[in-house]
Amino acid sequence: MRHLVTMSKPRIPSQFSTTNRTSKSTTFSLPLLFSFLLVLSQGSFTTAETITVNIGAVIDADSRIGKEQKVAMEIAVENFNNTSTQHKLSLHFQPPGRDPLQAAYAAEELVKEKQVQALLAATTWHQSALLADVGTRAQVPVLSLSAATVTPPLAQLRWPFLVQLASNASHQVNCIASILKSYKWKRVIAIYEDDAYGGDSGMLSLLSEALQSSGSVIEHSLVFPPLSSVSNPDGFVRDEVAKLLVKKSRVFIVLQSSLSLAIHLFREANGLGLVGRDSVWVVTESVSSVLDSVDTSVISTMQGALGIDGVYSESGESFDKFRGKFKGVFRAEYPEEFSYEPGIHALRGYDSVYAIAHAIEKTSSSNRTQKMLLESILSSNFTGLSGEIRFDGGELLQRIPVFRIVNVIGKRYNELGFWSSDLGFREGNTSSYGSESMEAWGDSVHWPGKLRGVPKGWVMPTVATPLRIVIPGNSSFEKFVKVVRSDALGKGYSAPSGFCIDVFHAALSVLQRSYSLPYEFYPKNDTYEALVESVINKPTVTDIEWLRRSNATVGCDGDSFVKDYLRNVLHFKNIIEVGNQENYPKKFKSGNIKAAFLELPYEKVFLKEYCDEYTATGPVYRFGGFGFAFQKGSPIATDFSEAILTISENGDLKRLEERWFNQLTSCSNYNSTTTEVDSLGLQSFWGLYLISGATSTLCFLFFLVRVIKKYCDSFRGNPGTMTPSRKGAWNRMARFVRFLRNGGIRSPAKAPSIGRTRNLGVRDSMKWELVSPSEISDDHLQGPRPPEIEIPTRSE
Repeated sequence: MRHLVTMSKPRIPSQFSTTNRTSKSTTFSLPLLFSFLLVLSQGSFTTAETITVNIGAVIDADSRIGKEQKVAMEIAVENFNNTSTQHKLSLHFQPPGRDPLQAAYAAEELVKEKQVQALLAATTWHQSALLADVGTRAQVPVLSLSAATVTPPLAQLRWPFLVQLASNASHQVNCIASILKSYKWKRVIAIYEDDAYGGDSGMLSLLSEALQSSGSVIEHSLVFPPLSSVSNPDGFVRDEVAKLLVKKSRVFIVLQSSLSLAIHLFREANGLGLVGRDSVWVVTESVSSVLDSVDTSVISTMQGALGIDGVYSESGESFDKFRGKFKGVFRAEYPEEFSYEPGIHALRGYDSVYAIAHAIEKTSSSNRTQKMLLESILSSNFTGLSGEIRFDGGELLQRIPVFRIVNVIGKRYNELGFWSSDLGFREGNTSSYGSESMEAWGDSVHWPGKLRGVPKGWVMPTVATPLRIVIPGNSSFEKFVKVVRSDALGKGYSAPSGFCIDVFHAALSVLQRSYSLPYEFYPKNDTYEALVESVINKPTVTDIEWLRRSNATVGCDGDSFVKDYLRNVLHFKNIIEVGNQENYPKKFKSGNIKAAFLELPYEKVFLKEYCDEYTATGPVYRFGGFGFAFQKGSPIATDFSEAILTISENGDLKRLEERWFNQLTSCSNYNSTTTEVDSLGLQSFWGLYLISGATSTLCFLFFLVRVIKKYCDSFRGNPGTMTPSRKGAWNRMARFVRFLRNGGIRSPAKAPSIGRTRNLGVRDSMKWELVSPSEISDDHLQGPRPPEIEIPTRSE
């Protein structure tokens, strides 16, 4: 039997309603009547056996979620009233309206007119916050069935009577980030339905922060106002979804959405081709929790979408009884609905009423206050239909949350497995082993467009819209890229050739094993100014400084970013553009340039051909080398990197290098890994050695002639000094050496006595002579007296 949810007038005993009233009975009934009115003013009244407690609920009964919550709360009230002997619950509903302020007004009306002792806020979080303000002023506990995306700071101090029965969205965002990381999707588009005050953007901030760990970013965010506030929902949603066609990413994350918006969103996305091959759609609990309630026409537009849903136990006697009664009541009240199964919102609605009823039973009826009722609710500790119910600081206390991953396929959806922050992805909720990647589930995942492999999540090229590859139209070094102007192909140029083109074709042959990649080359004569703007380090090197101070003329390629780099970063003024590789030697020989600045691959090719004439000097400014540039976040970039690594490992890249560059070198000992030239030998300086040797020889001969002449002159003036014993060749050599040793001046002879000196006839002469020890007789060395030495004096 259904429980009446409106407060009925109490039945007055017959002795108080008789027509023959006496003064005595009137006098006796007045105190009782006064006591009855006093109790009624407190929101409860007594009969002979029970106390009735009023509870208010602000619910949108027109939505699927509101309908489930309403029926679940009614069942909870009925179950409690059938078992409790001391208390009876009376439930009063009010619609929240379109404006959150209307929800606040509805709550005030329940508090003032219905004298409710507790409020249930089953609408959005921002409506719950306004109800919390009302509850704080009236000191009425407010149980919110919706949680904030991010718990506001000092929430417990601001709303001391607020109790949150749902966890925040931060754990869902971490689950989304793990899914994106599993498949290496780098760029995503976030979609959400905002409330009237723009407060749901906090979930977008959480997602952006969670994606940083995996290197992913939010390329675009599509924000919808509350759909109930839009006059033409179909046209408005179609126009907004059409804006996504110009975006390259095809990974769509529906963070927050009502069921009505989700239905419009997927219908319009299907019509525009956004739910097809290479597309990815991920929906959060706000949508996945009501998938059971939508018909097949809605499910058909969501094929391949992934959903994140809360986990609750569907086994046990309590759940079975609730489920059976819920389906019967729901079918009776809302026969137009497609499904009558209860969802997580119904289970939370049931648990919210049970928490209030359980708190009422624990408190005394005689002295119970609203503060005591709040404390009793916060001390709840039971296992409800939605899970374990415990609170900490007004928030639902949960262990590590677990989410169910579902995949929409066919007429319903499949349960793929579960995710938790500690174990990652696992197939069973009871499993103690998990994986960091969702790829472990393999082919069990069905993607949009019936794609067998993992979608790229990107706008992939087709035959109608091929990949346009921009190449240099006038490269200075044609060994890398060469474009010949011709109309043979009807495009104004012939098929490009060169080392880079061959590398591209080799990598493409590896990619075509997985998927096709239609493309076309597009020659373009542009500069690279964007590269220059990204350079912030300005080097200061001696060689560069010398070139700059001397205002030397330097050369560079005219079709590269080097010219702008020399002008804007290195501040060179005299810069000459060199058209092609063959012109550099001419510019050097004519003296038009003193140095050339080349990109590193060009420099290696140039030195390989002219290794015996030029050399490279530092510093080397590195910009990452040559490569194939794709749009940021494009999965083709990763695939191409892996393909180039493959051709590098199997030797194809080495063979291409040998094909294009090995025939250039004219030096047998050239090493491609260095830029040094051959070392210098003696033959490099023969002229310098010849001049130096000739000069030194002439100087030595001139010196020798002068010394010999002087030596001869010294003996020519004293011929008597040359005794026969002193004319030997060896003695002459020894005398000449002594002559040189004394600086070309003859040493004075040492006379053993004055007499001996006189006998030599040199007393009055200043001339000195060399005296050999063999010429002195032994008798002069004997005798006790010391020898006398005559000091020669200049004759007057």
